Amino acid sequence: MEVVNALRKYVARGLLEAGYVAEAVELLSGSGIELHHVDWGLAGEALRLALERGVSVYDGGYVALARRLGAELYTADQEVVKRAGLDFVKHVKEYGT
Repeated sequence: MEVVNALRKYVARGLLEAGYVAEAVELLSGSGIELHHVDWGLAGEALRLALERGVSVYDGGYVALARRLGAELYTADQEVVKRAGLDFVKHVKEYGT
């Protein structure tokens, strides 16, 4: 949803056409990217991480989901990497190294 919201903002600012954004969302739907349901357990873990680590609940949600999936989380936000303090939360500059 964050990607779609960001694209909406570009339309609102006149930087992209609505038709282009609709096409981009359609392309994303066939990209193989998996969407995951946010259940109450994940929401609670996101809140716990947010309160303990000083990150947003949104960022805590990404960290909690990565932990649940046993996946690495790459972010461009160095502050999230620092505050999370977890070895599976990495900066995008580390991708592929």
